[in-house]
Amino acid sequence: MRQKMLLRSAISATKPGGVIVYSTCTMAPEENEAVVNWALEKEGGKVVVEAIEMPALLSLDSELITGGVTEWNGQSYSPEVAKTLRIYPSQRMEGFYVAKLRKLESTITPEALAAPRPHRHFQHRRSRR
Repeated sequence: MRQKMLLRSAISATKPGGVIVYSTCTMAPEENEAVVNWALEKEGGKVVVEAIEMPALLSLDSELITGGVTEWNGQSYSPEVAKTLRIYPSQRMEGFYVAKLRKLESTITPEALAAPRPHRHFQHRRSRR
């Protein structure tokens, strides 16, 4: 759940048209593809996965780099998740997962924009020592 909230926060903070890179140092689909899939479903087409263009990295041994899994332990993920990358551990580097997301439009609902915001009054006090 923590990974989902971190990604959701990053998406919320990004302007429409902006890019979010989500990366982990684990190979666990439940922290990788499942989180990206959740974000895609949650944001309903306002966020998309983009292919990662890194020719030098992609020229490495094809067994070391694969697209994201679209199924794991009976769970199916969006075909878009296949655009993410799994980089497996080797003598050259540790393994990790990376996804490139683009925010297409605002993810803030009209209701949230219309909701009244409480006014906060702050008093600055100097501490006496």
